[in-house]
Amino acid sequence: MSVHPAIARVLERAARGQAVVAAAAAEGVHLAEGVELDAHHDGKPVCPVRPTWMIAGTPVFVAEEGIPASVASARRQSLARALGQPVCFLATNSWSAAAP
Repeated sequence: MSVHPAIARVLERAARGQAVVAAAAAEGVHLAEGVELDAHHDGKPVCPVRPTWMIAGTPVFVAEEGIPASVASARRQSLARALGQPVCFLATNSWSAAAP
C-alpha cells in the first residue's frame, strides 16, 4: 500500500529517530494529536479510536512489537477496515501501512 510521499518522508525520518513533530514540521505536513476517530462494524460506529498522531489526515499508530508478524498484520488490517481508511504504524527503525 502506498501513502502520500510527504507522509512517507515524515515516517522515514521518525523511524530514523527524529521526533515526529520535528519530522512533520521539516516536511511541511500538518500533524495533529488527540484526534478521535470512530471505528465501524457493519456500517455502525462501535467505539472511538485515538491514533497517536494524524499526519496529513492519515492516522498513525505506534506499532506493537514483539508479537508474531501474522498477528500484527491481521490486527493492522482489521483496524484499517474498522476505520475505513489507510493507517500507518511506526515501529523502531521502520514503518508500515495497511489499507481497508
